[in-house]
Amino acid sequence: MVAFYVFGIIDLQDMFPLIMEALKQNKKCWICFFDCTKVKRQFYHYKSEELEQLFSEHDSVIVDLFRPDDKAEHEERFNSFRSEIETIFVQNLSPKKPLWYPTVADRNVVHLAFWDESKHLTESRIPRNNILFSVLKREEDRPYYKGLANIKHFGDLRLENLKYVPRNRRTTNSCFIPETYLRTSSMSKDQLKSETNFYNKLFDRLLDSGYKINWKKREKGYPKQKWASPLDFADSSKIENIVDKDLHLPSSIFSLSYNSNLCIVVNDSFVYYDLIKLNSNCVILTTANVRKYKMDEFFNDYKILDMTEESGWDRFQSYLEAENKKEVQTPTVAKEILKECL
Repeated sequence: MVAFYVFGIIDLQDMFPLIMEALKQNKKCWICFFDCTKVKRQFYHYKSEELEQLFSEHDSVIVDLFRPDDKAEHEERFNSFRSEIETIFVQNLSPKKPLWYPTVADRNVVHLAFWDESKHLTESRIPRNNILFSVLKREEDRPYYKGLANIKHFGDLRLENLKYVPRNRRTTNSCFIPETYLRTSSMSKDQLKSETNFYNKLFDRLLDSGYKINWKKREKGYPKQKWASPLDFADSSKIENIVDKDLHLPSSIFSLSYNSNLCIVVNDSFVYYDLIKLNSNCVILTTANVRKYKMDEFFNDYKILDMTEESGWDRFQSYLEAENKKEVQTPTVAKEILKECL
């Protein structure tokens, strides 16, 4: 048996190819969704039936959802599977303000690292002796993990999600926008108004060009803190499809980006690294709300338009007229990771 400890939708995006490969190898999979923190409860709005339905066609998958009061239930469930579990995959080693953290006992753990955030490993709630190795998303992230043992890179695991995306649904009039949330605590009323005006202008420009807009909400979790969705202020009626809960396998991040004609990221978001591998017509639009230090460190080598200048809107027209011509060969990373730990 292979266990997967999932604290949020991003975790599931990374783990899905591993789950599918484990099933291909006739392994039982125990997928544990955890809603057991005081803040950023990403599964607060999900029902257990919704999560179970994701894997309902697979008889070898066991799905459990554990809430704040379910620590004892998790431990009892774990102990019933303990002798069967070969490896536990986990991404979130140090969730913010946990009410409790799931047990791993003496089982081996493989850690899926968050981009540059090595702090999750140094602050881990899982004993280091349990962790066989950490899997980097990109080889370029290795310097952030300097001094830490057993750091490995096998290739682009997230891109392997494309193996499970239908390839015949690409349309020429669709646009995909994965949400970049607003840090409202650091924005003035004028800044918020400026940001709202930008989004409304963007939606109008897309609609006037014949585009249908697919919007993927950022699932930051419950309770809502000092952040907001742009759709809390901009006119969401102009958007044809809003993904509130990502009840898609693989994630809508992959299916919508690959099958859309245009992908747009506003300001800094690491999801851009996914999009450019799946769509040849991708662009970053920066607003007055941009975090320049983030752009300088991670995104300055990519296609960026400054939308605070009219020239940015003029240049944007070329993306509206371009096409997504990306064809992708999917990697086989999950198989290599499982070979290393099973």
